[in-house]
Amino acid sequence: MEKRFTVVLEKDNILRLVYADVDPEKEIDFNQWYDTEHEPLLNQVEGVIKNYKAVNPSQEGQKYFYLYLHENPDVQNCPQYKAVSQTTWSKEIRPFVRNFKAESYKVLLGGTIPTELKMGNVIRAVYFDLKDVSDAAFNDWYKNEYAPMAKKTEAIKSLWEAINLDETGPKYLLVYFLDSVDIQGKVDLDIIPPEKGGRSMLRCLSNIVEKNYELKI
Repeated sequence: MEKRFTVVLEKDNILRLVYADVDPEKEIDFNQWYDTEHEPLLNQVEGVIKNYKAVNPSQEGQKYFYLYLHENPDVQNCPQYKAVSQTTWSKEIRPFVRNFKAESYKVLLGGTIPTELKMGNVIRAVYFDLKDVSDAAFNDWYKNEYAPMAKKTEAIKSLWEAINLDETGPKYLLVYFLDSVDIQGKVDLDIIPPEKGGRSMLRCLSNIVEKNYELKI
């Protein structure tokens, strides 16, 4: 059956974020495995919408970052999806993968799925909790004020909001697709004019973690 072509990430779709390091002497083998076997097999699984791969340019955190878009939470538990990681080549590569971590988030506010990307473009992930504000009030502000304003910024290719499905880690996640890290200030406080009053809402964010990942094409 031919897979459905999806151009928009929808509410209740799933973001699966994977972070990993690889033994330096095995990085060539690892990337060859991922590019020629692992990713192509994942793309054949029903319910997998799209995959993005990136590297962390900083010295903090894992080097490799993968963002997988799934139609629903059941995708990663289906037999075909699990079989992708059980190939002979996968089992040979697995011992050289270090600091593996995976997280799942459910989309609250989706948008365009970027396809025409290039080297130097950035996936910016912002993780946070809330304080002194209700989830409903924050999400109403985000959906009706912040997101529409942020999307007017030309260098932002897309912007998504999601909520953590795991028992640990920050509750919320924002994912930005940016032209480059040079404009990241525009997607923080500077994107909201002081007269709009939105900066007081941003002060309700706590436990903020911000990461920029450079896309691998």
